[in-house]
Amino acid sequence: MPKDGGTPPTGLDLSECEAEPIHLLGHIQPHGYLLALDADATRITHVSANIAGFLGQPPEAVLGKSLPDVLEAPVAQRLVDLIRGIGTRAGPTAATAVCPPGSSEPCAVTVHRHAGRLFVEVERLPAEETAPTVPALTAVPDSLAEMGDDVLHRLADRAVRAVAEETGYDRVMIYMFHPDWSGEVIAEMRRPEMVPYLGLRYPATDIPSQARQLFTLNLLRVIADVDARPVSIVAEPGTAEDAQAPDLSLSGLRSVSPYHLEYMRNMGVAASLTASIIIDGELWGMVACHHRRPRLTPPAQRAAVMRRVGDLVAHVKAQEQMEAVRRARAVDFAMGRLDRRLSEGQDPVSALLMGDQRLVEDLEAQGAMVAADGAMALVGRCPSGPVIARVLEMAARTDGPVFMTDALSAEIGAVGDGEGPNADEPVVGVSGDIAGCAVLVMSRAPLVAIAAFREPESRNVFWAGDPNKPAIREEGKERISPRNSFAAWRERVEDRSRPWERWCADLLTRAGTAVGRHVGADNPAEALGNAVRGLAMRFKDARTVPGGTLDAAGQGVLLTLRQSGHRARVVATNQTFLDLFDLEPGTIEGESLHTVAARIGLPDDLRRKVLSGPQTFDCWSRSLGRRALETVARNMLAVRDNGSVVEWDVFTFRDVTAFHRTAEALAAARDEAVTASRQKSEFLANVSHELKTPLNAIIGFSELIQSGRVGPTSDRVTDYARIIGEAGHHLLTMINDLLDLSRAEAGRQIIEDEPVNLTTLARDCLSWMRSQPRGDAVTWTPGGVPDGPLWVRGDSRALRRVLLNLLGNALKFTPDGGTVGLVVGHMGDGSVFLEARDTGIGIPADEVESIFQPFRRGKGANVSAREGAGLGLAMTKAMVDLHGGRITVESTVGTGSTFRVLLPRDRVLRSGSDPINPAQPA
Repeated sequence: MPKDGGTPPTGLDLSECEAEPIHLLGHIQPHGYLLALDADATRITHVSANIAGFLGQPPEAVLGKSLPDVLEAPVAQRLVDLIRGIGTRAGPTAATAVCPPGSSEPCAVTVHRHAGRLFVEVERLPAEETAPTVPALTAVPDSLAEMGDDVLHRLADRAVRAVAEETGYDRVMIYMFHPDWSGEVIAEMRRPEMVPYLGLRYPATDIPSQARQLFTLNLLRVIADVDARPVSIVAEPGTAEDAQAPDLSLSGLRSVSPYHLEYMRNMGVAASLTASIIIDGELWGMVACHHRRPRLTPPAQRAAVMRRVGDLVAHVKAQEQMEAVRRARAVDFAMGRLDRRLSEGQDPVSALLMGDQRLVEDLEAQGAMVAADGAMALVGRCPSGPVIARVLEMAARTDGPVFMTDALSAEIGAVGDGEGPNADEPVVGVSGDIAGCAVLVMSRAPLVAIAAFREPESRNVFWAGDPNKPAIREEGKERISPRNSFAAWRERVEDRSRPWERWCADLLTRAGTAVGRHVGADNPAEALGNAVRGLAMRFKDARTVPGGTLDAAGQGVLLTLRQSGHRARVVATNQTFLDLFDLEPGTIEGESLHTVAARIGLPDDLRRKVLSGPQTFDCWSRSLGRRALETVARNMLAVRDNGSVVEWDVFTFRDVTAFHRTAEALAAARDEAVTASRQKSEFLANVSHELKTPLNAIIGFSELIQSGRVGPTSDRVTDYARIIGEAGHHLLTMINDLLDLSRAEAGRQIIEDEPVNLTTLARDCLSWMRSQPRGDAVTWTPGGVPDGPLWVRGDSRALRRVLLNLLGNALKFTPDGGTVGLVVGHMGDGSVFLEARDTGIGIPADEVESIFQPFRRGKGANVSAREGAGLGLAMTKAMVDLHGGRITVESTVGTGSTFRVLLPRDRVLRSGSDPINPAQPA
């Protein structure tokens, strides 16, 4: 499969998982009972082995009988009504009802037809579920809705929040499938102490193809207890039904694959609910609910989940329709422009590839091509000749008219990217860094094609566990097992383009139809091939180059022509280019680009350098002096015909001298600031060293006096010694803080990178603060620190210092009887937060911005009356910055303050994992 989102090679044969007949396991979950009847619903052919718990009769006493023979009258009557409601329809149609009062025990009954049988499933209900809270008949739809992208994440987030509130599951996610059947969590609601899965990708093997098929048929799946023992299904003996287990594809009680149960246990999940999201009969995604304890969701909550899924789909469908209308209008506009150009007499190749708005822009691509009769016209960035040949071969073998891929290298394998062993330079625009192509094949014999190309987009994919190891084979076990780690695993994807959308195929097809209509059906290959050659002939005369090519406000423009076996030569320039380089009109046309570049002071390999991306060069002008010019090259047209290549390239030169002079001035100012900072740090280090020696002596003598080791002293002298010692310690702490702050500002402060359990650290800091003076004068808010571990990578001493500073300030500025608290948890994006909250004096709005600066303290009397040098928050911010985090504050005067520290996602380790061997950072 493709690299982005697919399942890379694992070294294990996963076919046993794909082939497992999970709809024919022959068991059900033990929280319910199952009866299967023949197609006429007159004879019971199968029952679950636990049926005696429901009917009071063993399986052998039930098999072969009818429903009225074995059921109590109220339940039997309800079943008759349900069966009458679904009629004889087969397929994914179900009816559900809650048994009315009068039955011996409240229960939920579900009836459906499938594979020539009528299935009756019964589940006991708690007393609070006896009211008929769901409709008597609920049809399972074949298709829910179309899903869009514009507001998808916002709508999905709203849906998971609603489902979590209504059902009480520990974690609720929306899981979206990608085209290669890997899945991604696009929205999540979870308990604060749980590790986030938002944004993680899961390999396609996590949900095998037969499981996806079942999710398409059976839209709601409940697993009540992963450790429950499944109940077998007993068939009527001596009949054909006895030979094979019944098909439970649509059963809600169907037992669970042992592989999936182990997968859930490895995730720490004890119970789950999954609701399918279907688009045109295909599985688009799922609402997945996880719980850490066994849990049977009652029918009312299941119905609520399906309603929320319906609401989500309805809203997203509206967005998708709006996007479809917008795209359709854009396609219609592009086709109107193409038809107009053709009707005005433009040849079809020029109409497609030339002009201000071209096919390449319409398709949001970086290159485009027309190939016919052995000739090709290319614009923008396109693959090399050998790659194009392979692409056309593959497109010609495709059944449909349009071949599209966003992973070209994976489709065609390794292909040489050069233009032949004797090529002196690569052809600009015909490069190897193309990852996607869309090709319309208008004719296969002879080959006529229109194509567009897209460059690769580099991006990170965060996998839930190592995608190279979706399963493991443990020693001593015959079967493979699911992986036991779901920690975030980062993969850098660089060989894929943006995927092609449906409208791209539509635009290509309609463009091909318009061109075919224009050239006629007699010999379209010859007509388009001649158009390609005619375009090349016109371009060889600079006077016929399309207007606007040399027009660029304030920029110099140079047009070059290159033919196979020859160097690129200058064809035309604009006046701005001549002024930039003190040239006269007509003096460089026809000269080689190599010669012209050397003449005007640019590198003689200008073409090769600029092809790799925009470049900035210094040059001199008699009238303008030293200038900095940003140079960009783009392919205007390349024509290949019978092995020869002719190409026209446009170079633009923009004067960026002012920008560069500003940048140089800023760099000089930065260097001066760095030097001043270094000198300040050296000065502070020297001064602190000179101060520490006498301070340590003062502190030492004060301690000796207090201990009595220097001889008898009066209480008054001892108290003086204590005051001197406390003052010395305070001054020493301030000096150390100054040194640390100076090192941090100079970028020389080094922090450890070790596993830190934030919950343990938070509890230690809270315990320490409670033992301090005034610790018992305030109320400490309970419940803010989760019970389980929360591991991050960081410096435990620095993080402890952050917490103690924030809690110390909260305690200092909160009056007696107020409250102080600390909250630790996960954010929705996977980061971790620490919040120190208080009901203290608060911070005025005009002082919030400055409190993190050194020696900045509040101006009010309540602040100045309390001790402190104004270094604590500055030091706290410096420690947080060193961890790649940020600190914010929300405060209201007279109400209190909340300081929040955010540590980024890449410092979070998976809870419960081995902190000595943590997961690769996300």
